[in-house]
Amino acid sequence: MHWSLPFRCGATNRAGGQARRADRSRRDARRWALAVLVGSVLLLVVGPVAGAQAAGTAKLTGEVTAKGGTKAGAKLPGIEVTAEGTGGEGTALTEPVTGKYTIGELGAGSYTVRFRDPNQTYLPLEESTTVAVEGETKTLNAKLKEGGSISGTVTSAANGGGLGGVSVSVTGKSGESEGFTATEADGKYTVKGLAPGLYTVEFSPSGGEYLPRSEGATVAEAEGSVTIANIALKQGGKISGRVTDAYTHNGLGKIGVEAGGEFASTNDNGEYTVTGLSSGSYKIRYFWEFSDAEVKEFEKAPRFIPKYIEQYFNGQPSQATANTVGASEGNVTSGINVAMVPSAPVNTALPVVSGTSTVGSPLSCSSGSWTGESQIKLSVGWPLTTPFGYQWLRNGAAIASSTSPTYIVQAVDLGHGLECEVTATNEAGHASAKSTPFAVVNPVPVITTSASKLRVSKNSTTVSIKCANAACVGTAQLVQTVIVKHRKGKKKVSKKTTLVVAAGSYSLAAGKTGTITLRLTKGGKSKLASAHRLTPKLVVSVTGGKRLEKTVQLSLAAAKKKKKK
Repeated sequence: MHWSLPFRCGATNRAGGQARRADRSRRDARRWALAVLVGSVLLLVVGPVAGAQAAGTAKLTGEVTAKGGTKAGAKLPGIEVTAEGTGGEGTALTEPVTGKYTIGELGAGSYTVRFRDPNQTYLPLEESTTVAVEGETKTLNAKLKEGGSISGTVTSAANGGGLGGVSVSVTGKSGESEGFTATEADGKYTVKGLAPGLYTVEFSPSGGEYLPRSEGATVAEAEGSVTIANIALKQGGKISGRVTDAYTHNGLGKIGVEAGGEFASTNDNGEYTVTGLSSGSYKIRYFWEFSDAEVKEFEKAPRFIPKYIEQYFNGQPSQATANTVGASEGNVTSGINVAMVPSAPVNTALPVVSGTSTVGSPLSCSSGSWTGESQIKLSVGWPLTTPFGYQWLRNGAAIASSTSPTYIVQAVDLGHGLECEVTATNEAGHASAKSTPFAVVNPVPVITTSASKLRVSKNSTTVSIKCANAACVGTAQLVQTVIVKHRKGKKKVSKKTTLVVAAGSYSLAAGKTGTITLRLTKGGKSKLASAHRLTPKLVVSVTGGKRLEKTVQLSLAAAKKKKKK
């Protein structure tokens, strides 16, 4: 038996597809979260956070204005002001028109005050102040510097059209994201609120049709400076195909496909397309994608058990042995089809019953050939001592207590068919397969004789025969071909006919030798009396077997001489 391809332990199968995509998109998720936060308008003033320290009676107030540039001195509404210190903490937004703010219920102490523009037009500012006396109103004004921006248009290198939905991330020297947005439908974008300096702009297309790209950009010292960064993205290569069950040949959904870090999932018909590939050669991995319900089911299990065994193209068990598939930018490599093997056992060759159909003889049942998980043997927590179960059947009905690979033929089996059903089990499931019927035929009786000369005494003769294999029951005759003459009109006509010279019957047990008494017929007596010696054919029939035919010599026994007185 062959058990192919081991499972991967833990949640690695699922992590291999869905989690890798999650890793790749985690950074984008953080950026989108930042964009949502930046685009939100805080409508409530948050008071001091409850804690061990009681609320104070001091206040922090002031106004926020633009520091320079074309909007120098302008009152800035909607700026988020946060005060955190030894006397408490609180948050407020500057008012429309006046740009003023007030944070109350502060205790005496030192505070760090941060000014942040949720709309990212102005750069954040951090100031320090001290509130010395309960009930004091402390004034702290701030001037915010207008930040620079990077803007441009993302287009298709193939046709020059604008590309919407492209993620644009601006990263500073520290590697942290300093701004994030997505292109409009016409491909335009703007990332604002950037301090002067060098940045890397990353363009990540959605849908995977286009290849990502990074560009460097510099934001100038001048307040409100705009840096233009236009970009044309190339269409990536594609690999497409269909995934089917290796035995039913039906299309498989829920199969993850990975090539070069790019992922796709098959639809219900098993079709897939991996997009966004650079020109090159790829080793494609195919794996079962676990649903949330399956993940929950296996939470307490030692291993995740996929419904299909992970493989690489084409039918290879590992990346090391995988066949490569080429892809080129802007083109589709199609017809990359694979057939996946179920993790649960599948029979590939039926069990076979071997032996002889003699009562008392042993029959053996092979396990057949199966697919399945290669580490079926005694793993920790796996109670099976063998992956196979056996059941013998007579004419399709189970034979009680006959559950081993061997079976002794019983008399009741004669004339019937025996089958062996094998059930293969692994952690993923089980399956059964039956052997072809093994016929237990009734034994054929065989008769033999060594007789060649028979003597007739008192109108009868005897023949010794031997019975083998089974009980022998039948009849025996001595037949002679004779010529009979008779008139037909004025002519004498001769005709051959068969004369039964003698006949008898017999019944013998298997393995026994016995004697058949054959009594002369009226015609036999007459023929023997006139000829004294015949060469008839001995014909012995046997029920259920082949009749015996043999030519013998038949003669009268010599008369005994009378003793002289």
